[in-house]
Amino acid sequence: MATTTRVFCFGLVMVLMGCCCSAKIYKVGDSKGWTTAKHGSYYEWARRKEFQVGDSLMFEYDGNVNDVTQVSTRLEYQFCNSLSPKAVYSTGHDVVTLTEQGYHFFITSNRSQCVAGQKLVVFVVHDHPMIPPPPRKILPFGKDYKVGDSNEWRVPEESDFYSKWSEEKQFHVGDNLLFYYNDQVDDVLEINSDLEFKSCDTTSPVAVHNAGQDLIRLTKPGIRYFITSKIGHCEAGLKLRVVVRPLSKNVPKKTQLSPFDRLINSLIILLIMATTTRMFCFVLVMVLMGCCCSAKIYKVGDSKGWTTAKHGSYYEWARRKEFQVGDSLMFEYDGNVNDVTQVSTRFEYQFCNSLSPKAVYSTGHDVVTLTEQGYHFFISSNRSQCVAGQKLVVFVVHDHPMIPPPPRKILPFGKDYKVGDSNEWRVPEESDFYSKWSEEKQFHVGDNLLFYYNDQVDDVLEINSDLEFKSCDTTSPVAVHNAGQDLIRLTKPGIRYFITSKIGHCEAGLKLRVVVRPLSKNVPKKTQLSPFDRLINSLIILLIMATTTRMFCFVLVMVLMGCCCSAKIYKVGDSKGWTTAKHGSYYEWARRKEFQVGDSLMFEYDGNVNDVTQVSTRFEYQFCNSLSPKAVYSTGHDVVTLTEQGYHFFISSNRSQCVAGQKLVVFVVHDHPMIPPPPRKILPFGKDYKVGDSNEWRVPEESDFYSKWSEEKQFHVGDNLLFYYNDQVDDVLEINSDLEFKSCDTTSPVAVHNAGQDLIRLTKPGIRYFITSKIGHCEAGLKLRVVVRPLSKNVPKKTQLSPFDRLIKWLHDSFTPHPHH
Repeated sequence: MATTTRVFCFGLVMVLMGCCCSAKIYKVGDSKGWTTAKHGSYYEWARRKEFQVGDSLMFEYDGNVNDVTQVSTRLEYQFCNSLSPKAVYSTGHDVVTLTEQGYHFFITSNRSQCVAGQKLVVFVVHDHPMIPPPPRKILPFGKDYKVGDSNEWRVPEESDFYSKWSEEKQFHVGDNLLFYYNDQVDDVLEINSDLEFKSCDTTSPVAVHNAGQDLIRLTKPGIRYFITSKIGHCEAGLKLRVVVRPLSKNVPKKTQLSPFDRLINSLIILLIMATTTRMFCFVLVMVLMGCCCSAKIYKVGDSKGWTTAKHGSYYEWARRKEFQVGDSLMFEYDGNVNDVTQVSTRFEYQFCNSLSPKAVYSTGHDVVTLTEQGYHFFISSNRSQCVAGQKLVVFVVHDHPMIPPPPRKILPFGKDYKVGDSNEWRVPEESDFYSKWSEEKQFHVGDNLLFYYNDQVDDVLEINSDLEFKSCDTTSPVAVHNAGQDLIRLTKPGIRYFITSKIGHCEAGLKLRVVVRPLSKNVPKKTQLSPFDRLINSLIILLIMATTTRMFCFVLVMVLMGCCCSAKIYKVGDSKGWTTAKHGSYYEWARRKEFQVGDSLMFEYDGNVNDVTQVSTRFEYQFCNSLSPKAVYSTGHDVVTLTEQGYHFFISSNRSQCVAGQKLVVFVVHDHPMIPPPPRKILPFGKDYKVGDSNEWRVPEESDFYSKWSEEKQFHVGDNLLFYYNDQVDDVLEINSDLEFKSCDTTSPVAVHNAGQDLIRLTKPGIRYFITSKIGHCEAGLKLRVVVRPLSKNVPKKTQLSPFDRLIKWLHDSFTPHPHH
């Protein structure tokens, strides 16, 4: 329909671009296809190709005995782990489109074939010209350099090959190095110094790359060193030294105004607008507020500026200042030999790691505005200067009065206490100094403790008990803080203990005991209805709405369903309630029950000396860690509704009671019939098998018990294994091979489960092996071999009904009269 010359030309250009730039389809393995191969075959196939976004991989193979499993991580690729696949293809003729840049990992789920070499990694470097690449915000002018060009990264014929290759090029900040190599033969190690480079020292690498195709970005000026860990290869010349030059300084930089200049500019604009007396008065008030409340500019290091300094110099400079949001740091230094590198984490700050900077400043006169609360870390990218002491951490505690602080949603009334006031956190002159300091104050839930100290001299350890506090025991800390400026929030009532790990300092009085009081109990609490009360309320509302016979019948059916299928309330511990118990008591209480979504747990206890703390992770449950609770209940009579499937962990915040056994884990397996389960998209017909049935997972009386139990059943893809056991006595290890299974070898497990109630899904055909790590238990018969069959291809798929259709069908089947024969 190109009726004009312009449209015709446009169409012609698009056709030509399509001919030149259309995506490609690569048949994996060429004529051999996707099959068992020797190590490195698919690497050799891929190494000469440049895969781009939009290209496709075609896998051809026998779908009856093979498949294509796409995995997410390099670890899964290397160890042929297909337990959590990103995607599985099994038609025998699969076309996979590469939709994004980066690594794409493919293996076969047949582990022996994968280990033998049937696996593929491809790296997408560039987009097609028709697909414009996303703009680079920070380093826009980078080039890609393929290391070694056609020789790639391998032992060269001439030992100075990579030295000459590097000297012929000019690398700049923003460029990329692309390493291509056989990952079975070589790898890439980045190291720190010229001495390590010359001696091929592999003991302290900055980074290790071993995927076979690695992209490394040059983010800052300086020298980068790369070698290989393979014995003899580096000495033979497989090493690279790259000099990275800064971006051209001819690019005009945007002028950065100081907070004072920005304030003056704003006032000038307001004065221009002041055409009335009212506006003039408003401007005058703003000027006065600006004079009183304007942000401050701190020159780092004062007269010395930003330079090489002895350990702790910049800590001493910062420790007496209170930095606030809107304040600025002014760095003055020689821009030819130094810079300011802002890093993101405490780890990068401590170890002078500037490989992934948050920001880099190099003008010699830089003003950095502190825009948010929290820690801000600055170092010099010259590692020797940084290690010597040229690094700074500042902590922004409060906003300025002109900037209202964000509302605290959970604990709104907290105060900030600077530990030790002017003395801060250091060895005191009097050994009871911090004891007196604490007794003079009343700490409540929501308050904050601010620890200021020299991180080269002291640290802060939080410990658990009064005994550890008195004896200065540092062997089992709950948390370790060592930034020099630490904010610790008091999240629940109780006693918190803090000491230092430095020898002799705690004994000299550097320790703190804090009694945290609860928030005022005068705040009216929202009444919590039990599930039964909520059901009754819902039925009353429905009955009010029942203005027709049909609605009345519907309500009647709902009442009957509620009577038959209503959620249950379990009193935890039965008559004993929630109290100190011996190990395994609450496990025994829960193990015979099947908890479902909508059920509730009732905790009854003495609210003056106990509570119920719900935690989020298995780790917190196992180690009785209640520092970051998901929820805390303390009324003495608490009803907790189980609103979702999965694990729910409950402990007592009294650690000694928790360690003694006052903790509970429940596992919600199924929903109630009234709540239709969400449709399973991939594996819709799975069954749940409780391992060992009534015997559960424990050492059996007959050593072949689990073997017979497994042989009596037919497991299919999509089924679930439910392991129930005492987590104080046993666990579940999944292993890889029949040899490990027969010898009870626990050295290389695929997965470890130890919650006491574990659900394991059978996601693919094959054999799964399970044992226990407890000495002697596996040999006595506590091991399971499961043969997983594929889903039948001849079974017609069941039509999936919506929740409403399932309800109508149930009503129809239940109330339609059936003829009697």
